[in-house]
Amino acid sequence: MTLSLVEGSIAENGGPAQLKVSLSGKSSRPVTATFALSGPPGYRGKPYWTAGTATVRFEKGDNETKTVNVLTPIDDNVYRPGGGQVVISASTGDVGAAGHSGIASPSPVTLTITDNEKPPIFALELERASVDEDGRDVNVFGRLAPGNYPRGQIRIKLKLEPLTGHTVEDSVGFARYGGGDTLIRRARDWGRFGYVRISPTDNERNEIDKQFMVTAEFVNWQPSMGSLPEPVILTIRDDDEGPGPNLRVSIDERRIPKAGGDVTVTARIDTPAAEDTIVQISLHEDARNCWRAVFTCAPSSRETYPDGATITIPAGKLEGTAAVTMRIKPDPTAYRVPLVVQGRITSNGWATGAYRAGLLFGAD
Repeated sequence: MTLSLVEGSIAENGGPAQLKVSLSGKSSRPVTATFALSGPPGYRGKPYWTAGTATVRFEKGDNETKTVNVLTPIDDNVYRPGGGQVVISASTGDVGAAGHSGIASPSPVTLTITDNEKPPIFALELERASVDEDGRDVNVFGRLAPGNYPRGQIRIKLKLEPLTGHTVEDSVGFARYGGGDTLIRRARDWGRFGYVRISPTDNERNEIDKQFMVTAEFVNWQPSMGSLPEPVILTIRDDDEGPGPNLRVSIDERRIPKAGGDVTVTARIDTPAAEDTIVQISLHEDARNCWRAVFTCAPSSRETYPDGATITIPAGKLEGTAAVTMRIKPDPTAYRVPLVVQGRITSNGWATGAYRAGLLFGAD
């Protein structure tokens, strides 16, 4: 099997890229190839293309070349000198698997997407690149490059996108006074114009510094305005000490057979850490809740639910999971054995946070 491109280079606004898939001879079995695409992300991490046909199938004895639209570039009004390259590969599966055609996966091909935008004539400027969490507001200005004369009023809407694991709602926002979230360039404004104020939120939590990307979209775009301004990055320095984030744990099952089973435990914190967060997971009898059972219940005699199970929440992330195996020896007269799962943060020097998830019952 071989792959080839009808055109090795296409413009960002040039329509779909066509891929040819060929067999050198007739196969004694059906052959299926599944495509995969890899390449640079688009603006602000969004896709730079839309995937097209995902698979091609040759029936037994068929070796007619197949031509498919494998992807379509997205014309996103972003200036990219040199464009970007996309590697297109195809997999025929495991050659050694039962029922496989015996046809090996072909070599990949590379498609070049050429940019069709002009350089931006507008830029975003931050008054300061960083600010304390309890500091004053930061202004964002627009700037028009010299020698450009777009007509009329131009409105540029700004957006805040987190680069760390924080949320915009809890960390930062646009001030109501000033320009709201929109830069306005009036017809006679040259050089720097307008302003939008960004206000950090002092949340009194010990956490890593926050980073937000300030991006722009034209409200009333016209060709003379060029492509979108490049984003700028604002850092909000944390100024708090003391307890770390709040911890929550949850479980994927509410009942486990008396013979035992696995429970997937998820630990979640409400603000990311600069280093991995270690959460110790333990399981305990909860005899206080026996009244919930219709029949009698009693605490178990432990067999194996280990108190040493841990969940690692990676640095900069908010969530981690782990499978915990539970084995119990219930009292033979007990109908159900109430249990709780508990998590405790044991890293980063934070004060221990703890939360009990809902009940687990060892049930028939």
